[in-house]
Amino acid sequence: MKFTTEKDFIAEALNGPVRAATSKGTSYSVPSLKLKLKSHNLEITGSDPDLVISTRIDVHGEQDGETIVPAKLFQDIIRALDQGAVHVISNDEEITITSGKAEFKVREPVGGELTLLTKATAAGSLLPTKVVAEALNQVVRAALTDNSRAPQLSAVLFSATEDGIRMVATDSYRLAYKDIKGVKIDEQTEDVLIPAKTLDELQRIISAKQNAEDINFSYSDTDAVFNVGDTKLATRLIKGPFPEYQRLLPNNYENYAVVEKEPFINVISRIRLLIRDSKDSSSPVKLNFSESHIEVSVNTPENGSAVEIIEAEYSGDETLIAFNPNYLLDGLRAINSEKVVINIIDSSKPATLEPEEEKDYHYLLMPVRIS
Repeated sequence: MKFTTEKDFIAEALNGPVRAATSKGTSYSVPSLKLKLKSHNLEITGSDPDLVISTRIDVHGEQDGETIVPAKLFQDIIRALDQGAVHVISNDEEITITSGKAEFKVREPVGGELTLLTKATAAGSLLPTKVVAEALNQVVRAALTDNSRAPQLSAVLFSATEDGIRMVATDSYRLAYKDIKGVKIDEQTEDVLIPAKTLDELQRIISAKQNAEDINFSYSDTDAVFNVGDTKLATRLIKGPFPEYQRLLPNNYENYAVVEKEPFINVISRIRLLIRDSKDSSSPVKLNFSESHIEVSVNTPENGSAVEIIEAEYSGDETLIAFNPNYLLDGLRAINSEKVVINIIDSSKPATLEPEEEKDYHYLLMPVRIS
């Protein structure tokens, strides 16, 4: 294999595959990349047992072939080179990287291996990139970050609806779901659970592929594949039942408030300063809803107390409810509108945050018990 490319071009292309290759360290194998050259097209692939990221770039190819390289070392060498052309040559034992006066000879890693997924080989469905990016930003945040407690909670549910798809995530303390209308994931009706860490990677890929108008999405009973421009992401699905989240959704709310989002975020952020450095940084923030405002307060034995009032349109009985401030801020920041609707029942039942106009996103939040 022999090719020439520009340093910045290949350095950017390496990011996704290297993250896939190094996301899970093992004691018996070296995180590796596969480089495959055909004509002037270089395919770079990295993987762990559950995730594969592959991207293609145009290079000046001189001799077709393929090789395995240690992922992090290869990336670090490319990053360390001066600006300009990079020449790569491989033989059966090593790969030579030269640029300017620098030359590196890197041996093919012993035990280097790649996982190959992509049982999902159907043409798939086209999903609008901007809409999917917004939905992922709003929903993935509610998934559990540690999958050791409940793997299903570390995933996002993709579910077909009558007029589109719904994405749902929950960590058992909050729940977020987004409806995307006018698209179909395919003719299958089975729900799929996609790891949240995979969708974090998908968000990074989308961010780097600003010109990609659509995402090609397909799945089988074991894996799912996302194609964004010249990058392909394949992931194993998580098996097992997702919580019956519909039971958590109240049929109606007796009380609701409409508040300006950014000022409300600022109030919560200021009030949270009092508990930021306390022993329990998740001490609840209390919200007292009344006719024309919301009183936001916190009281800690360690640092003292704080209170601030923000104007709001409120309909219902005066209600006092408390939330984890981090989860509350997370939900507020996920909403893409100037005003937020806060639906509440009482101090012990879940509340929801949603945009004032488009009701396609909902963030359900469990209250914290207060004495």
